Amino acid sequence: MNYVGFLPLQSFNSTGLTTSFKAINASGFTEPVSYAHIVNDSNKDIEISFDGINSHVWIAAGEPWERTFQDSAQPKGNLKLVREGTIVYVKSTGSGSGYIYLESSY
Repeated sequence: MNYVGFLPLQSFNSTGLTTSFKAINASGFTEPVSYAHIVNDSNKDIEISFDGINSHVWIAAGEPWERTFQDSAQPKGNLKLVREGTIVYVKSTGSGSGYIYLESSY
């Protein structure tokens, strides 16, 4: 039987947002991740990066984003995970109010 594990909730205070990417989970994922859910509970639109260089996801202020990475595995049934150690980054046009949350499981 396979079990799901959950990584600790990570958060980023949007007062620290700048036009440069900042780490949400500074130590990176401690396990390969199959599911990620980011909640932008701030008043700023944000960009998310999985490499700290390129923008990969745009999330409007007050909106969530979620991805089950296994769903995009090809062919179906193959295992598809985000690598252990991956750091998730965030940036915006400047500081805001509220928090950005990162929930993940493996």
